[in-house]
Amino acid sequence: MATKKKNAISTIPGKMIYHNMDFIDSDSGRPIRIIAEFMAPNQIFQQEGVQNTIVLKRNSRASRGSKPWRNTTMPPTNWVQK
Repeated sequence: MATKKKNAISTIPGKMIYHNMDFIDSDSGRPIRIIAEFMAPNQIFQQEGVQNTIVLKRNSRASRGSKPWRNTTMPPTNWVQK
């Protein structure tokens, strides 16, 4: 039984592999893409002078019969420093 050959990644002499889009788009390049997605926002925050961020997270699943945003406590309106 013949084995399926994966697409070969072409190399360009003198060019770093991370410039090769065939490699970056391949399964082997997946870790590079994940790291880039993790690191890029941090660089943008530094360029824009962002020093602090707030992440708001709420469960997206509602129980049967529940009414969204019922019985929740909203923060006071003066909690943001101006």
